[in-house]
Amino acid sequence: MSTNEPNASPSSNNVVNTGKKIVDRLSLAGKLMCGATILAILSAFLSLFTVSVNVENPVMKMAAVHNSGSSMVIQDWRGVVAVLCCVGCGVMTWMLLSGTAPAQARNFTIAMLAAGGVALLMCILIWVDINRASSAFTGLGAEMRAGAGIGAYLILLASLVCLAGSVLHARDKNLF
Repeated sequence: MSTNEPNASPSSNNVVNTGKKIVDRLSLAGKLMCGATILAILSAFLSLFTVSVNVENPVMKMAAVHNSGSSMVIQDWRGVVAVLCCVGCGVMTWMLLSGTAPAQARNFTIAMLAAGGVALLMCILIWVDINRASSAFTGLGAEMRAGAGIGAYLILLASLVCLAGSVLHARDKNLF
């Protein structure tokens, strides 16, 4: 065997070699789409936004109530749509790469552009709501803060990369 592992089976070598062949066949657009798919799946289970509330007791000068919470990307419908669009682009890239649908290449490219655009639109809508709610509220002994979570940043990055990969793929296929 040609691997460094002494107990490697021939079937595991075939899987590794097949994976390397697939990655070698990927263009820059394909690599971007695969990366966007992985980022979108990871971001689905991270926090979209966080909220923290403090209510002080004015008599004793100490916090009477302190509570914080967060919401995951997958709990917001716009986050679900953005994740599904990015994953859909990854699936279409895989189908084009594997040769499953060569006759549908132009339609898949248009669908990838549309899905990337929808994913970015959903992220913009998410960020509009986050910015609307992120201003801190203080008054009457209460303080509330809201802000973006790591999932909001990752899904935005995934949708931007997905759209960029779709545009590069369309340019490679001379769609525009």
